[in-house]
Amino acid sequence: MAHGVLLVYDVTDYATFSMVSGWLSDLKKYNDEADVLIVGNKNEDPAKKAVTASVVSSFAQQEGMDYLECSAKSGENVDQVFEALVLKIMKRKNSPSFAAPSSAKSKASTAKKAIENYVNHSNENLPAIIPLDDENFQLHVQPARDKKWYKKLCTL
Repeated sequence: MAHGVLLVYDVTDYATFSMVSGWLSDLKKYNDEADVLIVGNKNEDPAKKAVTASVVSSFAQQEGMDYLECSAKSGENVDQVFEALVLKIMKRKNSPSFAAPSSAKSKASTAKKAIENYVNHSNENLPAIIPLDDENFQLHVQPARDKKWYKKLCTL
């Protein structure tokens, strides 16, 4: 499951903002524990703005969420959006309630197992941190190659 979700709407098109509540409802059905940040995009021209900050602020406050506005076109606030979401996740992650399921630790406790899962298209849960301490495992950074190359490299 995702730990964080960005719900992005177009500040120049009110119809996209009206869809946010539906997206949020869908998200809560499948993952009610994810940190959510509401993001207004296309914020480069205030004259074209169709969704006011007060409307979004009211909705976000009602839902107990934060919201930011950015412009992917100009790059304004884009970094701040991702930083804000990561900070929310990290804040929650440091709390005792944010623990990886015990089954995840046993399914892929080594780097070799993680690579084997990737090579075999396995959907097994991986732990948040994969230790790279196997005696015979060496990490080689190479340009992207096909999966046969990874099998040969890792000799699983």
